[in-house]
Amino acid sequence: MKKYKVRNSGFDIEPHEVFLDKLAHVREEELGISEKKLEVPLKERISYFMFAIFFLLAAVLLVKIFYLQVLDGKKMMIAAENNKGSANILVPERGVIYDKDLKKLVSNSPAFDLVCDRAHFSYSSDIISREINDMAQATGQNMADVSSKIQGSDASQVLIAEDIDHQNLLVLETKINDLQGCYITQNTKRNYLYGPVFSQILGYTSRINKDEYSASQGYAINDYIGKIGLEKYYETYLRGVPGQSRAEKTAAGESEEDKILASPQSGDNLVLNIDADLQSKVYEILGKRLQEIGVKKGAAVAMNPQTGAVLALVSYPSYDDNAFSGGISQKDFQDLLNDPSQPHGWVDMKKALAVSSNIYFYTVGGGYGDQQGLGPTKIKKYLSLFGWDQKTGIDLPGEYAGFIPDPAWKKATKGQGWWDGDTYNLAIGQSDLQTTPLQVASAYCAIANGGTLYKPQIVNKIISGSGKDAKTVREFSPQIIRSNFIDPANLEIVRQGMRDGVTEDYGLSRSLRSLPVSSAAKTGTAQIGRENEFNVWSSVFAPYDNPQIVLVLMAENVQGLSTVIVPAAKEILNWYFSKK
Repeated sequence: MKKYKVRNSGFDIEPHEVFLDKLAHVREEELGISEKKLEVPLKERISYFMFAIFFLLAAVLLVKIFYLQVLDGKKMMIAAENNKGSANILVPERGVIYDKDLKKLVSNSPAFDLVCDRAHFSYSSDIISREINDMAQATGQNMADVSSKIQGSDASQVLIAEDIDHQNLLVLETKINDLQGCYITQNTKRNYLYGPVFSQILGYTSRINKDEYSASQGYAINDYIGKIGLEKYYETYLRGVPGQSRAEKTAAGESEEDKILASPQSGDNLVLNIDADLQSKVYEILGKRLQEIGVKKGAAVAMNPQTGAVLALVSYPSYDDNAFSGGISQKDFQDLLNDPSQPHGWVDMKKALAVSSNIYFYTVGGGYGDQQGLGPTKIKKYLSLFGWDQKTGIDLPGEYAGFIPDPAWKKATKGQGWWDGDTYNLAIGQSDLQTTPLQVASAYCAIANGGTLYKPQIVNKIISGSGKDAKTVREFSPQIIRSNFIDPANLEIVRQGMRDGVTEDYGLSRSLRSLPVSSAAKTGTAQIGRENEFNVWSSVFAPYDNPQIVLVLMAENVQGLSTVIVPAAKEILNWYFSKK
């Protein structure tokens, strides 16, 4: 066995020395060379160094694989899918809005947009420049503007042109096959059939902005979204459910016919409590009366006091919250009380309401002589019960709560104490009191119906489809905020006082006697801090015994104590009840 012994030479035996030794001997004899080692072994530390490099490279590779597959996997998957095609959102038909008699207030018309995949334009070439130039010419834009839209966008899809007119659309359709990564998409454009008459109610839709796009799901970059009004408040119903299509590409990059992955579902329709004819008539009459006396701003609210349904809501020319400010000093109040002519004379609650006696309500609110007044705490309590320091909850975005001042607020904000004059001002709706025509109308509804405060509601129901195929998705029942919060006997005195304002010769609303139904009314004049300028009000409910409508009208910055509002109320209500 000695011939099979291996002598230790002081080096490690390598695998080839064991397995290829015999073959190596034969080969050496054929070549006539002496025995030599085929390789020189590496030093041990060099082996460790090479192993470390290998381990480091393997670790980097594993980290990169983890990043691509796990952390960035979704993005890479989308990119890979986009290489063979692109998924596009199919915009659904937006829901229609009707008045209470199903008169259409909003209609839809098709609009066409040009949208491009930004990734296709991520590099510069003669072909890309030619495509940008073709798009610019076809859509009536400058080449620099188109290029700026592409480069300035961080979205994967870029809106190149919107609402393309018919002539440019025909030109673009002949070139679209040569514009890689671009496509023409159909959208829906809203048409508001009554223009400014319904603008504060309906609001409008507009192109979705960057923030809305990031925060919303199911919208395309060229999509429309409700911005204000009912369009915004009921966006989820009106929007519908978008569909999806996919534009497939062949291995050569050629586009194939789009594949529909999911069909869009049209949005639901709104049926309002608003009477379109009444809304139009109120807007027309209020605007006419304001123009006659050179007043620029006014507002009107009509509600059904039995349900809280809003029958008309008009802001002329646009809605604006009003702050009723002004003041009367203690000295001026005393001078008024001591006036030898005794303006208005002695009156009771009913007559004070009929003639709008400030002096009577000064006394009720702040007291005089032996008559103890309510004081600011009780005044605020009762105004709050009628909702004047809260939002009404109407189904419109952007509503403001009213404001009722009190001693603590004045001390904290103005650093001043609460004076008797502040109480007198508050008692007649002056001072820092702020309210809206809608809050006033809601309060008068509670007076008219005997003590129930309803939430104002514009939309009556939501339906899907139209005509005989229409199905109710949601219906809104009258919602009571509070009831029985005022003694019915006290409310009846207020109602009778408002009725006297129409029936008695001293009543400031006596011109309403000629209406075809009985009515009750209250006028109001609010100082606004400018000499000889006022905000004037008229609040009416009718018929008196079974009220069906509360109408509140207001005009801002009226020169002098004009009576423009009561005639406007008379004209509106005369038309309203004559057509029934």
